[in-house]
Amino acid sequence: MDRGYKEDNILIDGVCYPFSTYTVTLSKKHESGCNLHFHSDIELIYIENGSFNIWLSGKAYSAKAGDLVVINSNECHKIQSSSENCVYKYIKFDPKDLYISDQNMLDMQYVIPFTLNTTDHQRVFKSAEIDTDIIEPLFFDACNEWDNRQHGFELAIRSDILRIILHVIRYWDEIGFKTSVVDISSGLSKTIHPAIKYVEENCATASEAEAAQLCKLSYSYFSHSFKKVMNMRFKEYVNYVRINESQKLLISENKSVSEIAEILGFSSPSHYIQSFKKIKGESPKQFKINYLKNFLNKNP
Repeated sequence: MDRGYKEDNILIDGVCYPFSTYTVTLSKKHESGCNLHFHSDIELIYIENGSFNIWLSGKAYSAKAGDLVVINSNECHKIQSSSENCVYKYIKFDPKDLYISDQNMLDMQYVIPFTLNTTDHQRVFKSAEIDTDIIEPLFFDACNEWDNRQHGFELAIRSDILRIILHVIRYWDEIGFKTSVVDISSGLSKTIHPAIKYVEENCATASEAEAAQLCKLSYSYFSHSFKKVMNMRFKEYVNYVRINESQKLLISENKSVSEIAEILGFSSPSHYIQSFKKIKGESPKQFKINYLKNFLNKNP
């Protein structure tokens, strides 16, 4: 089985940059652009020529020249060309690069769809849906800035990233897609932010009582505040994070459903299966079958 892996940022000239951008050329059909992996960065891909298939968020998608692909933070993905001479550019960047401060929920509302995976938002934007006259030059500029690294190139690349993301979220707004679950009208958004980070780092053992303590709130007031800001209960949010983590284990580790349920803190395998199906629309077993079928050409 193709074992997925976590891709970490690498040092370049002794510096760990919050972003990177490259051009990839796949000369043959069915050539691998990348093996199954995931990373904490958000990734944007623009296809210049040809086409490829991408396994993303438990589903298989196809994309061709002029299309834009958005990959969430910590989303397992794998790319394989579906034509000869497939060329694409990608930009990977730290989600925090979209907002100035960890406490800035005003900006963070736009980052939520790319990090929490609580919504089934659009992953592939066809050329007819985006303005290629805007998107393509931004990718080219980001790659040129990265290659040349002139003074201030970090600011130029960050500007390109922000403009691409702005184009995406405005398109979502035009078609009526709600880009954020966060209620920024409440002053409580900043208060509950430590709980979000706490769950991301401790999803298997996260408790509402400890989250309330980190936010310096009483248990009852924290529970009320979290639901008001996030539009979901604390336990629901923990389940979302756990299910997203479980997808990586399902296709990268040779572990049973029972083992994964235990690792991620579910009360029982049946609770895990029920939660997975509710959030992803299919069982963990079906998710794994679809991966084997679509990208490994194997029968489970």
